[in-house]
Amino acid sequence: MKKLEIAPFLFPTTVVFVDDSARFLANLALQLDEKLAFRLFDSPKHALEAINQQSGLHTRAQFFARHEAEDPGAHELIKMSVESIGQQIHDTQRFARISTVVVDYDMPGMNGLEFCRNIQNPNIKKIVLTGVADEQVAVKSFNEGLIDCFLQKQSPEVVQVLTQTLKNLQHAYFERQWQALADTLEVTDFKFLRDARLAQVIQQIFTAREIIEHYICARPDGLMMLNSRGKAARLIVYTEQTLQALREIARDQDAPPEFIAAIDQGHTLPFFPSADGNYQPRFEPWQAYMHPAQVVHGDTTYTYAVVDHIEYDVPLPFDHYLDYLDQQP
Repeated sequence: MKKLEIAPFLFPTTVVFVDDSARFLANLALQLDEKLAFRLFDSPKHALEAINQQSGLHTRAQFFARHEAEDPGAHELIKMSVESIGQQIHDTQRFARISTVVVDYDMPGMNGLEFCRNIQNPNIKKIVLTGVADEQVAVKSFNEGLIDCFLQKQSPEVVQVLTQTLKNLQHAYFERQWQALADTLEVTDFKFLRDARLAQVIQQIFTAREIIEHYICARPDGLMMLNSRGKAARLIVYTEQTLQALREIARDQDAPPEFIAAIDQGHTLPFFPSADGNYQPRFEPWQAYMHPAQVVHGDTTYTYAVVDHIEYDVPLPFDHYLDYLDQQP
């Protein structure tokens, strides 16, 4: 069983449905999840044009900054650019990224497998809807890796199975990139992403707050989380080591002993509006910046808090994108 992890980032993407029957597409649209972003095409040619005009998935290099060490004898350092991950929030086209294609096998002029072969972005996940007679061909294409899934179009459970499959494949679309990021993050203070016990708690936070997109962030370490309306919340996560650093900096800033004592008790955590997230004398009364905290004993001991009702400028909430899609012909 796969170990539960939290992705370094996640946001909804768009699914493209392709079928030469406009009636079938219209009927299918009525049965899909209301929070699914999708586009319908009854022309394979127009669908391919829309898919292939998009740029590919962000490369691993876009989230790393290379720095030459001052010591000429030192190895080149590769530093994780956490800020660049969070900046995806400001990409108004992020939800429009096509992650998954669902295409009918039996179409005139170009069948579903030929359609899949013509998709240029190898990261896009592909589902083919087949009839019983086409299943052998679909199985062969699945085994060859051309498609990721095939479903019988006339099955009474096709919509139900399709809904769950789409959720899985939209996650899988990002997995190669997540793996590269997570491998680097695991040796940093962001290794909490791969702690199964804490990941379970974070998933519960996502569910309770209807979080549909999140991004790792620093100072303090944690996640920026948003629901479909663009309402933001901030998860802050401290280890015993990062808590000790918080205390030491606070003492250097002549923080009140009561502030240090509050941290030691483990019932609250501070969230200061500063570039480094640390205490400064101007943050008084300091109690106004404290938030209820809880402790999780995973691979190490974590103290976390959720800061709700934070002000964050989200250029395009997901609900607005869904409204935009609804208005398209």
